[in-house]
Amino acid sequence: MSLNQHPSPQAPRRQTILVAEDDSSLLSLIQTFLQRDGYEVLAAADGKQAFELFKAHGDRVALALLDINMPGMNGVECLFAMKKLKPGFKVLFLTGRPEELSADDIGNPVGVLLKPVQRAALLDEIRKAIAAPHAA
Repeated sequence: MSLNQHPSPQAPRRQTILVAEDDSSLLSLIQTFLQRDGYEVLAAADGKQAFELFKAHGDRVALALLDINMPGMNGVECLFAMKKLKPGFKVLFLTGRPEELSADDIGNPVGVLLKPVQRAALLDEIRKAIAAPHAA
Protein backbone atom coordinates (compact mmCIF):
# COMPACT_ATOMS: atom_id res chain seq x y z
CA MET A 1 0.00 0.00 0.00
CA SER A 2 1.17 3.49 -0.69
CA LEU A 3 0.11 6.71 0.96
CA ASN A 4 -1.51 9.50 -1.00
CA GLN A 5 -1.70 12.85 0.76
CA HIS A 6 -4.86 14.05 -0.97
CA PRO A 7 -8.38 12.86 -0.14
CA SER A 8 -10.56 11.62 -2.97
CA PRO A 9 -12.99 14.34 -4.05
CA GLN A 10 -16.01 12.00 -4.08
CA ALA A 11 -15.37 10.52 -0.62
CA PRO A 12 -18.32 10.64 1.76
CA ARG A 13 -17.61 12.76 4.81
CA ARG A 14 -18.10 11.91 8.46
CA GLN A 15 -19.08 8.30 7.88
CA THR A 16 -17.70 5.87 10.42
CA ILE A 17 -15.85 2.70 9.43
CA LEU A 18 -15.03 0.01 11.98
CA VAL A 19 -11.74 -1.68 11.10
CA ALA A 20 -10.52 -4.90 12.76
CA GLU A 21 -7.04 -6.12 11.84
CA ASP A 22 -4.61 -8.00 14.09
CA ASP A 23 -1.52 -6.74 12.20
CA SER A 24 -0.94 -3.43 13.99
CA SER A 25 1.10 -1.92 11.13
CA LEU A 26 -1.62 -2.70 8.59
CA LEU A 27 -4.33 -1.48 10.95
CA SER A 28 -2.50 1.83 11.35
CA LEU A 29 -2.00 2.18 7.60
CA ILE A 30 -5.67 1.47 6.82
CA GLN A 31 -6.72 3.90 9.54
CA THR A 32 -4.51 6.58 7.98
CA PHE A 33 -5.93 5.96 4.49
CA LEU A 34 -9.50 6.21 5.71
CA GLN A 35 -8.94 9.27 7.88
CA ARG A 36 -7.19 11.09 5.05
CA ASP A 37 -10.17 10.32 2.88
CA GLY A 38 -12.54 11.89 5.39
CA TYR A 39 -13.83 8.86 7.29
CA GLU A 40 -14.01 8.51 11.03
CA VAL A 41 -12.34 5.24 12.05
CA LEU A 42 -12.95 2.94 14.99
CA ALA A 43 -9.90 0.65 15.13
CA ALA A 44 -9.80 -2.78 16.75
CA ALA A 45 -6.94 -5.26 17.11
CA ASP A 46 -9.24 -8.31 17.02
CA GLY A 47 -12.81 -9.45 16.53
CA LYS A 48 -13.76 -9.27 20.19
CA GLN A 49 -12.65 -5.65 20.45
CA ALA A 50 -14.43 -4.87 17.16
CA PHE A 51 -17.65 -6.37 18.47
CA GLU A 52 -17.39 -4.36 21.70
CA LEU A 53 -16.90 -1.17 19.66
CA PHE A 54 -19.85 -2.16 17.48
CA LYS A 55 -22.09 -2.68 20.53
CA ALA A 56 -21.12 0.77 21.81
CA HIS A 57 -21.19 2.67 18.50
CA GLY A 58 -23.08 0.49 15.99
CA ASP A 59 -25.75 3.12 15.43
CA ARG A 60 -23.20 5.34 13.67
CA VAL A 61 -21.04 2.70 11.94
CA ALA A 62 -21.70 2.62 8.18
CA LEU A 63 -19.47 -0.38 7.46
CA ALA A 64 -17.03 -2.79 9.08
CA LEU A 65 -13.79 -3.88 7.42
CA LEU A 66 -12.80 -7.13 9.12
CA ASP A 67 -9.75 -9.32 8.72
CA ILE A 68 -11.06 -12.87 8.39
CA ASN A 69 -8.24 -14.56 10.31
CA MET A 70 -7.75 -13.03 13.76
CA PRO A 71 -7.05 -14.68 17.10
CA GLY A 72 -9.99 -15.22 19.41
CA MET A 73 -13.12 -14.05 17.62
CA ASN A 74 -12.35 -14.15 13.89
CA GLY A 75 -13.92 -11.94 11.24
CA VAL A 76 -16.67 -14.39 10.31
CA GLU A 77 -17.71 -14.86 13.94
CA CYS A 78 -17.65 -11.09 14.40
CA LEU A 79 -19.85 -10.59 11.32
CA PHE A 80 -22.45 -13.05 12.64
CA ALA A 81 -22.43 -11.37 16.07
CA MET A 82 -22.85 -7.92 14.50
CA LYS A 83 -25.73 -9.09 12.30
CA LYS A 84 -27.56 -10.50 15.33
CA LEU A 85 -27.66 -6.97 16.70
CA LYS A 86 -28.14 -5.18 13.40
CA PRO A 87 -29.51 -7.39 10.60
CA GLY A 88 -28.40 -6.20 7.18
CA PHE A 89 -25.24 -4.59 8.53
CA LYS A 90 -22.55 -4.29 5.86
CA VAL A 91 -19.16 -5.95 6.24
CA LEU A 92 -16.18 -6.10 3.91
CA PHE A 93 -13.69 -8.86 4.60
CA LEU A 94 -9.94 -8.47 4.25
CA THR A 95 -7.73 -11.53 3.92
CA GLY A 96 -4.25 -12.55 2.90
CA ARG A 97 -5.36 -16.16 2.55
CA PRO A 98 -7.63 -16.76 -0.45
CA GLU A 99 -8.19 -20.35 0.72
CA GLU A 100 -10.29 -18.92 3.57
CA LEU A 101 -12.86 -17.94 0.97
CA SER A 102 -13.67 -21.57 0.22
CA ALA A 103 -15.44 -21.93 3.55
CA ASP A 104 -19.08 -22.97 3.18
CA ASP A 105 -20.43 -19.92 4.98
CA ILE A 106 -18.46 -16.76 5.47
CA GLY A 107 -21.54 -14.80 6.45
CA ASN A 108 -22.51 -13.01 3.23
CA PRO A 109 -20.18 -10.01 3.34
CA VAL A 110 -20.73 -7.24 0.78
CA GLY A 111 -17.22 -7.95 -0.53
CA VAL A 112 -13.81 -9.47 0.06
CA LEU A 113 -10.49 -7.71 -0.46
CA LEU A 114 -7.28 -9.68 -0.82
CA LYS A 115 -4.11 -8.44 0.89
CA PRO A 116 -2.09 -6.63 -0.11
CA VAL A 117 -4.68 -4.12 -1.19
CA GLN A 118 -3.88 -0.80 -2.80
CA ARG A 119 -5.23 2.43 -1.32
CA ALA A 120 -7.37 3.29 -4.35
CA ALA A 121 -8.93 -0.19 -4.47
CA LEU A 122 -9.63 -0.13 -0.73
CA LEU A 123 -11.37 3.24 -0.89
CA ASP A 124 -13.29 2.29 -4.03
CA GLU A 125 -14.60 -0.93 -2.44
CA ILE A 126 -15.56 0.93 0.73
CA ARG A 127 -17.54 3.52 -1.25
CA LYS A 128 -19.28 0.77 -3.24
CA ALA A 129 -20.11 -1.22 -0.09
CA ILE A 130 -21.59 1.80 1.67
CA ALA A 131 -23.71 2.63 -1.38
CA ALA A 132 -24.91 -0.97 -1.83
CA PRO A 133 -28.30 -2.13 -0.52
CA HIS A 134 -28.23 -3.64 2.96
CA ALA A 135 -26.68 -7.11 3.15
CA ALA A 136 -28.75 -10.18 3.95
